[in-house]
Amino acid sequence: MNRILIDEYEKKLIGIKGIIEITQEDSHIHLDGNNQILGIIMNEFRKLTFDIESDANLKMNVFWDTPPKELDLSINIQNNAKFQSHFNIAVKNDFHFNYQNNLLGNDSISKTTIHVVTEENATCKIRTTGYIKKDTTNNEFLEELKGITSNISSITFLPDLIVDSDSVVANHNASIKYIDEEELFYLKSKGLDEKKAKKLIKTGFLRQGGE
Repeated sequence: MNRILIDEYEKKLIGIKGIIEITQEDSHIHLDGNNQILGIIMNEFRKLTFDIESDANLKMNVFWDTPPKELDLSINIQNNAKFQSHFNIAVKNDFHFNYQNNLLGNDSISKTTIHVVTEENATCKIRTTGYIKKDTTNNEFLEELKGITSNISSITFLPDLIVDSDSVVANHNASIKYIDEEELFYLKSKGLDEKKAKKLIKTGFLRQGGE
């Protein structure tokens, strides 16, 4: 699988497919053509911006079992552009995610799914902001946040949607739940111990966030 190294603040990419590796603390990536990001490698705090240029597409499918401790991610979507993302995140310690999604042009689509699970004693806080620019037309914005946690870990979703245009279909939803006791009982009845049963439930949940 291709690995694209981002080792400078500003980078333009055209028609990429593969994993991107971020070495800079602050990176601004411009995307043109049809692009598919199959993973993002980074560590510590990062600030990352993607500009999806007019007539460009980006599909992003990211699975993190060791996410960075903090991440600020901004997506800027121009005219006639399409953005589809799936973030599947397993939080083992603490994770703070600030996610800004900006529809800045016309005739564009943004669809985001974030599925997150927490291990024992982990803390996850995800703040999402969707912005549809004033006087833009014929846009679509969809966002889904789902999490599974336990009584000794936590997930906090803070979604915000700012719509300055009347010509848009916009929807977002968020839900957090504990592991289903009936599912857990069923798996244990099949011979799995509690730890393995919980892991299987969480793994299946994260896979639902992928394509």
